[in-house]
Amino acid sequence: LLMVLKFFKKDITLSADDLIIEGLAINAHNEYGWIHDGLVALARNHELHAYREEFKSRLFDPAKKIMSVHPTEESLTEDGIKKIIETLRSGLPVIVSVLGKFNENGEYHLVPFVGFEEKNGVVSGFYYHEPNAESEKEGAFQFVEKEIFKRFWRKFAIFIYEAE
Repeated sequence: LLMVLKFFKKDITLSADDLIIEGLAINAHNEYGWIHDGLVALARNHELHAYREEFKSRLFDPAKKIMSVHPTEESLTEDGIKKIIETLRSGLPVIVSVLGKFNENGEYHLVPFVGFEEKNGVVSGFYYHEPNAESEKEGAFQFVEKEIFKRFWRKFAIFIYEAE
């Protein structure tokens, strides 16, 4: 979130430690990591508008008492990717929830998407900043192919924009 705050507020003096302390104070973190609604609240605490959106759907079978992927999920996923692209195209970053390092064994992880690669109207992938990199420079403008992103995207995104 700090990377996104710095995008909107160039003169911000908040440190990562300060943001973590504030996040813990408002219960924006639990044993699994950052809570999406908590990050939305943190962004709002810093005078930005924010909301989270989920692009998945589950189907419950009461007889078997099991959940499965709803037939409409692929459509929701595509709608989510379109919304992410539209937001990036407008010049705004989007925070997405993925499995870390885009790997099946990765832990839940949030990364800001900051751009995308497009050729002849077809998006091939996304640029993101890796918050867990050793340095800001090392983590900046990493690239993930669209199909890899789709595979490891948890179907959550946080959209943040400035108040008018």
